[in-house]
Amino acid sequence: MTWLLHQHVVLLALLAGLFTWGCTIVGSAIVFFFKHISRKLLDIMMGFAAGVMIAASFWSLLDPSLAYASQNGYGKWSWFPAAAGFLLGGVALRLIDAVVPHLHLGNDISKAEGIQPRKKKLSKTALLFLAITIHNFPEGLAVGVT
Repeated sequence: MTWLLHQHVVLLALLAGLFTWGCTIVGSAIVFFFKHISRKLLDIMMGFAAGVMIAASFWSLLDPSLAYASQNGYGKWSWFPAAAGFLLGGVALRLIDAVVPHLHLGNDISKAEGIQPRKKKLSKTALLFLAITIHNFPEGLAVGVT
């Protein structure tokens, strides 16, 4: 642990990024070990992931912003910047969900939601690309803010 405390900030950021990358690889490697996963297990995994993300967003973003606002003289309105940012983020995600074409698990490509291109349907590869891009955009913003 003392070795980490004496390292350059850029090296620490690299190590933290590699650690989260490794965790993502291990978590996604499940697809190589199971051909079929029950819907109940998928729901449990999705619920766990949602809980982790809610806890991470509160403890890493909302709680520090509330503390910062209360220390800097916002008084009884110290909750407003965090609440406004949280609601604005939720509205932005809902707008992205309504506009960007996407598939839900188990649906055929003909049941893609969102605004579809006029001439042809997007391929599953293009939809996967959009999903990864949409996922990484707010994640990148959060890392950048940190």
